[in-house]
Amino acid sequence: MKKIILLIITAIIFVGCNSIEKKEAKISKEIEIKNPWIRSAAAGMNTALFFDLKNNSEADDSLVSVESDAAELIQIHETIKAPNGMMQMKEIGKVSVRKGTEMKFKPMGKHIMFILLHEDLPAGDSVEVKFNFSKAKSMSQKVVVKDFTK
Repeated sequence: MKKIILLIITAIIFVGCNSIEKKEAKISKEIEIKNPWIRSAAAGMNTALFFDLKNNSEADDSLVSVESDAAELIQIHETIKAPNGMMQMKEIGKVSVRKGTEMKFKPMGKHIMFILLHEDLPAGDSVEVKFNFSKAKSMSQKVVVKDFTK
């Protein structure tokens, strides 16, 4: 009798864990990071991460931070035209992405700054990056390093 109860409990736990995994997979599909790449750079320098962010969910969301062991500091930035006509970067706290839309993080636009790289990032390498959202589950992704070309 004890064996039967133990088997039933094990089956319930297995089914419960399996349904949790499916829910997490669905959440990760609600927000997509597409075409990510980091510009190659030397240790001690700064570089930038670019990608397309697509919100497939039924609710607005925000990218609130990005994490990686590759740099001392990581910030969400935007390139803007200053009153004097010069282009400059400024830190922005988060980026809102409306439901059903896609946003491009690209050179001379919104991008993620990697400040004070811990080591060289040559083209062909990859970097583990974690994207944190206000509603969707955080997601980690390996991002390829590329040389910057126009």
